[in-house]
Amino acid sequence: TTREVEVSNVLHTSVSNDSNCANYSDFATLKYMDIVIPEIDGKIISSLSDSGAEICVIKSSILDGSSVLPIGKVRLRGLVGQPVDAELINLTVRLADNEDCWTTVLFAKCSDVNEDCILTAEVVTRLTDMYNHKVMLVEASNVIDSTDSANDDNDDEEAHDSYIDVDCIDN
Repeated sequence: TTREVEVSNVLHTSVSNDSNCANYSDFATLKYMDIVIPEIDGKIISSLSDSGAEICVIKSSILDGSSVLPIGKVRLRGLVGQPVDAELINLTVRLADNEDCWTTVLFAKCSDVNEDCILTAEVVTRLTDMYNHKVMLVEASNVIDSTDSANDDNDDEEAHDSYIDVDCIDN
């Protein structure tokens, strides 16, 4: 569910062969994951997974035409430059390849951002855990289904029902 982009490709023009400069291998690999937000017509958004981010950020233009209302304001301060004011909004999010598990995420909506969407490590973990939990439930349910068909004993029926009743929605 994630893909990596080499930062060295982006910084190619600023790195020289001088031994005092960083090697291409010294740059971090950027990680992206595709998410879906129903408030913007279920469009797939490539989102940067940023382990150093303190709040999720979404580019204002991504939300053009949506009726999402702000719930507050925040001032974003980056490594360089002046702080930027942004509106706070709640959006429902899921991984693009996990149609069953949604969660609500607080975002700062900002026009002055280079990425369409930036996710915190906590949100990335929440989304991937929900995805992994769903996969485990499907695999466990399949094992129980095969046991049920091979063995008509009603004792296995209770275990099967406990997997069906699990709700992936995290609010």
